[in-house]
Amino acid sequence: MSQEKLALPDMFTEKKKLEKRIAELEEEKHLKLVSEIVDLTIALGSIEPEDSQKEFERLRKFDNHNLILIKQELERFIERIVKKQGGWKLDRHMRLVI
Repeated sequence: MSQEKLALPDMFTEKKKLEKRIAELEEEKHLKLVSEIVDLTIALGSIEPEDSQKEFERLRKFDNHNLILIKQELERFIERIVKKQGGWKLDRHMRLVI
């Protein structure tokens, strides 16, 4: 019985550590998604590279579901432009020419 009592705090501690690690991984995934969207908006010329941090902070407030929808729309938009142009056309700043 005394061993069970000693094991319980360890399980509780392990659970807390795992929950913290999951939260860190979710935050990392979220920030990666935000970064990808910022890169797409720069490639489209929607924002200037020097405004990327401001855009990053703005998008960071959105939840993952909405970020995924934004990313999908940007990718579809880029795909339509590329098909219409017959391939990738980039300007000297490596932005997509529309």
